[in-house]
Amino acid sequence: MKRSFLSAAIGFALIATAHASAPADAEQQQPSSASANAQPASKSQAGASTSDTTSASGQPVEMSEIQVTGVRASLAESVSLKREADTVSDSISSEDVGKFPVRNIADALQRITGVQVNRSYGEGSTINLRGLPPDMVMNTYNGRELPSPQGSRSVDYSILPTDFIQSLTIYKSPTADMPLTGLAGTVNIEPIKPLSLKERLVSVNVTGIYDYNSKKGNPEISAFFGDKFLDNTLGIAFGGQYSKRAIAKDWSSSWYFEPRQEVGPGVSPLYPNGFDANHNGVYTDTYRLWHYTDDREEFGTRERKSLTGMVQWHPNESFEFHGDYLYSWQRNNITPAAVEIRNTNAAGAFSNTVTDPNNDIIAMNVANNQIFASAFTGRDLVLLQSLGAGGTWTPNEKWTIEAGASKGEASEKNNANQLLAYTYQDTWYDMRTDMGGLPSWGFSNPNFNLLDPNNYYINGIRGSLTRNKNEQHSGHINVTFQSDLGWLKSVQFGANQSSNYFGQNGYSVYTNNIPVLAQLAGQPVVTCPVVGGNCISAAPYMRLAPTGGNYLDSYSGGSRFPKNFLYADPYGFFSRYSIAQLVAAIPGFLQYSPSANVNERVLAEYLRLNFGDADDRWSATLGIRHESTDTSVRTYSVVMDKIVYDPNADQFASQANPTMKASVLSETSSSKGQWLPSFTFKYSINDDWLLRLAAAKEMTRPNLNNLSQSQYLEILQTPTGGGYPLADTSSGNPHLEPYLANSFDASIEWYFSKEGMASATFFYKDVSNWEFSAQEHKTYPIHLVDGTTRDIPFLVSTIANGGGLKIKGVELSYQQPFTFLPAPWDGFGVVANYTYVDAGDVTNKATGVTTPTLGISKNSYNVSVYYEKESFNVRLAYNYKGGYPGAYQMGPGSPSGPLDYWGVAPVYTKGYGQLDLSGGYRVNEWCEVNFSVMNVLNKPDYQDYVQIGGQKYQHAYWQEGRIAQIGVHMKF
Repeated sequence: MKRSFLSAAIGFALIATAHASAPADAEQQQPSSASANAQPASKSQAGASTSDTTSASGQPVEMSEIQVTGVRASLAESVSLKREADTVSDSISSEDVGKFPVRNIADALQRITGVQVNRSYGEGSTINLRGLPPDMVMNTYNGRELPSPQGSRSVDYSILPTDFIQSLTIYKSPTADMPLTGLAGTVNIEPIKPLSLKERLVSVNVTGIYDYNSKKGNPEISAFFGDKFLDNTLGIAFGGQYSKRAIAKDWSSSWYFEPRQEVGPGVSPLYPNGFDANHNGVYTDTYRLWHYTDDREEFGTRERKSLTGMVQWHPNESFEFHGDYLYSWQRNNITPAAVEIRNTNAAGAFSNTVTDPNNDIIAMNVANNQIFASAFTGRDLVLLQSLGAGGTWTPNEKWTIEAGASKGEASEKNNANQLLAYTYQDTWYDMRTDMGGLPSWGFSNPNFNLLDPNNYYINGIRGSLTRNKNEQHSGHINVTFQSDLGWLKSVQFGANQSSNYFGQNGYSVYTNNIPVLAQLAGQPVVTCPVVGGNCISAAPYMRLAPTGGNYLDSYSGGSRFPKNFLYADPYGFFSRYSIAQLVAAIPGFLQYSPSANVNERVLAEYLRLNFGDADDRWSATLGIRHESTDTSVRTYSVVMDKIVYDPNADQFASQANPTMKASVLSETSSSKGQWLPSFTFKYSINDDWLLRLAAAKEMTRPNLNNLSQSQYLEILQTPTGGGYPLADTSSGNPHLEPYLANSFDASIEWYFSKEGMASATFFYKDVSNWEFSAQEHKTYPIHLVDGTTRDIPFLVSTIANGGGLKIKGVELSYQQPFTFLPAPWDGFGVVANYTYVDAGDVTNKATGVTTPTLGISKNSYNVSVYYEKESFNVRLAYNYKGGYPGAYQMGPGSPSGPLDYWGVAPVYTKGYGQLDLSGGYRVNEWCEVNFSVMNVLNKPDYQDYVQIGGQKYQHAYWQEGRIAQIGVHMKF
């Protein structure tokens, strides 16, 4: 039945066109359209030519060629696109060919209402839209879905170039012809199209980037060529971009409270007089202490190479062909260098303890505390490719047939190796200096030198390699029939078939076989200080973290902590030996990670009816779309009674490795279908005011990586002084249902000038099948390497569909040039928006527990003031994202046993505001100098805290710093 619909659609279109009358002369024909009467969304999704478009009423109109523009012309184009669209949408246009307003896609999108930006190393990486997470935002390039190497539905915008973008559009309400949208909306990235160029163009951008944290500068360069040939019927465009940026990120984090039992007199040699944490004279209380505090600097480089190309051929009014290609390569070579105090691994006694009303230790001295000083290699390579081709045939004024095919591929290779270096020293710790902020800590011995390499020892190495791949194939056909039946202006129908594959594999390595490591390193075996056992000196590998003594210099609270520290450089060891050499030399060194293969096949059919009156006073769309999804999941999962634990190495000696018989092949398949109706309505109240209404049923499929049943085993905490570990195992769920939502939008829009507008949009989403992290405690009999069996507690985690969620909110937008002011003040203007989102609480049906919805900020706003006059422009922008519940920390729980490691405490993310500055000076017609400063005030980029009762505890604080750019934009 599904395949027959597609065949019938194609057959019907061909028969109809075969019997249609011959096309009229070119002068008598209507301008062609890739999808007549469809809004610009449909055309861009098909990857069609933008030499023409359609009006809000559905009639084709001539599209102007790309002109040299500026800030105001860009804003005027955005206003025009919003006004003419059939759906609730917002757009951002380039200020000039090859010159986008912001150098990062996510940062540009934050100008749009409902958008909240998530950052990575100072750059926008993903967005939340109307409170919903990045995985619920569909991302398309020239109308086709972009792949994700992590197997999610989101895309990291930092990998995509901006110099070849003509416009960005967010569609917040769907129509039936649009590819399945994200529950939050769809972001379409529209590249520059050569047939829209006014004349031949060669543009070059040369930019210098300076990172204030790293105190290093790096280049970015791009070039673009576009021209028209054969009497302007053939267009060719291509471009390339290279950038490299130094990165330095300071951050501090702390991890969960661990429960401990007080000790009575004469019980422990560490506490001959007993240990009374809260000093109440009772030695049977349970207290809790913070597991560790980690101060680190991540430093290195992010390098990107991008290529893009497009061909358009429009030989006559009846036929148009297009093809384009996007290639982007990004390498993150970043070393996270850290110093940690691990209170729960201390070899000595606690003293001078201070507890709060929760009986948590918030200040203390620790004898012979473990100081961990290490780093990962942090190599990450990402590759993204997207290829699309298609054509449009308009045999007469009644029929238009558009078809296309595409392929996308994204891969990631992540390598992280580590030397385990540590020392023991007396420390002090005090959270009271900044509760909910950063803790104070230091060393009780004033003679201890944290920066002396000879104080550190290595007792092991570990690492991992992960490979991910996402591959997509898609083909579609869209047919449009222009109607003469009164209000029914046109009928659209079509089909799309796609496949989506995600695969993952890799391995992990670990050993504490010191004699072998000593032989490889050419160093003698020594006795570990304080705790005994075998070690080798870490001195040859210790390096000074490049903080420059300015670690967390944006912090203004009352806490104090080391500003410089050492780390064990993993490159110093792993650059000498390949993994293959280490595997050959060290028995049991290599453990294979779980593998996953997920295949998703989709067939979609749609019907869309377009209505309107004769004078374009109103227009409406009514459509239905059917999505059929076939999913197959093939993974290797751990067999718990076949794994082996080595207490001396503190690791599982065998994991999900088919050759070790510790895993089993699991195969699951499912087929699902869903009907998705949609409706839009636009009414022109008068020449300046518009009313929009939209309603739809929307769907977002689960992330492909969440469908995998691959299990991961991890030692979470081994009790000091012996005992068995608390471990966890986690996996996905192949039976996850898609997110569904009934969505409603109502918008009132006032267009009071070419560049000025104000709008208010009210939205509501009734979401079902919300996903939860499902956790339970289980004890498994685990084999030990000595042949015995012991019960080991596990936290078993997976993902499950839970309850529903109702999201409602309002978006307010206003932009206006102040041309009514006298010169020179008439160059000023403002762009501002505000979004309020109320997601309420969500109830997990499986557990009955009601919690705040995670990751949704109620309040966010953006205010931008610009000045543009003749050849000069400058823009000052402030964006703010309010605080929100971000996660649930593996926290305190009830003090009754070892599973209390995994009690639940909410983590709240603090609100964040950032001020950015940008501008430019046009030297002449062909050259412009531009600049920008991101995070002008050098504010910390992220802060959150754990809250238990009325008490706040530090969790994370990071500073990515200020980034400055200055460059030249040239065109010939």
